[in-house]
Amino acid sequence: MYVDCQDIFNGKAQHLLLSPRFNNVKFPNATTISLHIHSFCPLKLDCPKEAFVHAIGLCRRLKIIAPKAQSMDLVYASNYIIADTQFGALFQKFIKEAGGPMKSVSLSSESIPIPYVRPVDVVGKLTSLVYRWDNMYENTIPLVHMNASTLQSLKIVHACFSGLDRLLVLQNNEPAVYPILNKLVIEPIANQSQVISKQMFPDSAPFPKLRHLDIQTVYPFADDVLFRKNMQTLEYLALQYDKQLALIFCGAETFSNNQYSVLRHVHVRTVPDSIKAKQQKSSMPNNSIMAQFFLDILPSVKWLKIDSTSVAAALVASISKEHVYTNIDMLDIDYGINAGEVVRLLKSMPRLSHLVSKYSGIGRKFKDLSLEELIENMSSRQERLGNSMFRKWSIRGIGAETDYESIATSAFLLAVGCAKFTIIPLMKDSVAAYNSALDVIAGKMESAEYKNTVKRLLISADM
Repeated sequence: MYVDCQDIFNGKAQHLLLSPRFNNVKFPNATTISLHIHSFCPLKLDCPKEAFVHAIGLCRRLKIIAPKAQSMDLVYASNYIIADTQFGALFQKFIKEAGGPMKSVSLSSESIPIPYVRPVDVVGKLTSLVYRWDNMYENTIPLVHMNASTLQSLKIVHACFSGLDRLLVLQNNEPAVYPILNKLVIEPIANQSQVISKQMFPDSAPFPKLRHLDIQTVYPFADDVLFRKNMQTLEYLALQYDKQLALIFCGAETFSNNQYSVLRHVHVRTVPDSIKAKQQKSSMPNNSIMAQFFLDILPSVKWLKIDSTSVAAALVASISKEHVYTNIDMLDIDYGINAGEVVRLLKSMPRLSHLVSKYSGIGRKFKDLSLEELIENMSSRQERLGNSMFRKWSIRGIGAETDYESIATSAFLLAVGCAKFTIIPLMKDSVAAYNSALDVIAGKMESAEYKNTVKRLLISADM
């Protein structure tokens, strides 16, 4: 609902909702009320007492229209500042009344300049909050602190990192603790330089029950404060892995000894070029440090996604017989990988069922072998992958220059070694070329077993 700020207090908004045209307007199953407050004229307040009655009436009418609403999105968009005056106090009361019964509130401002509203008393005890971190954070951070004991989900948007350490420190300089918060998301402001906090938090453990941590920018703190005392709860982790974070993890031994035993999903994001350009020398740790990171973090992980090409390359390079990741079921990497490297991955990831990657050929190891030699190689004791769960390889970036003969040969090679491998998903316009290449392979086979292996790889034209 879009409403003029002036109309909230002069009664027009309430009277509109009470008019006959709204008699039958009701949203019995609506769970969220979105209130977009704007003002393009100077605000006037003739009778504060009457204005408050109008504002309360509007709130009550909204609750009748949407009786099951549990969350509210409040957006203030105006060319005018609501100062700490009588009008500002009245606006505070209105927001408190509107959001009072809600369990989840998203409070943000689209104003330039940002209105001087101190939402400390906006609502009671929230379980979910979307918080816009802007240059008024000193005035608005008490809203987060006052709900620390009940918040279960906190999303910080437009984070520019200026003063972000205030999230972890109360006004009396005591450590802030969010005892039941299970989801924390930090979204950066686009194209803004991010100044990492230099403050250390040696005694803080602000999120002891965290299950979902999603940092969509460089790690904003100088130590591993976000990772303390949640080893037995953290299930999902998304972050940008760079040299700064690697040093923090190494120094604190954050993931050593398989401490994060319930961690199941890990998403390693790429460091944006704009950030890399500002960092001195290489923004990435060396391969040995990254290899150790994988050894520490992956024992319990089932789903691993890596957007960073350099991190993905380090993972593939670190794979060896000694490094076995027994739980990984899904691997998604932004990196070109060949069939020989897939074989190596499968030995280190015996439960891998789905691989997503780019394709870089059949591999040096298999390149000069005939089809018969490839079959013998994969059937040998050394290369046999009969116990593998591998069934699907999704290849990115297939286009006009794709070598379908190479892809078909790689698919056949994997199918010989992996009894469950059946599919390389392709776009519809690529299916005919892929199937044709498989038919050529089938024509060279005398064994019925291997002809059937090719048959299970064929993709239906009706897909």
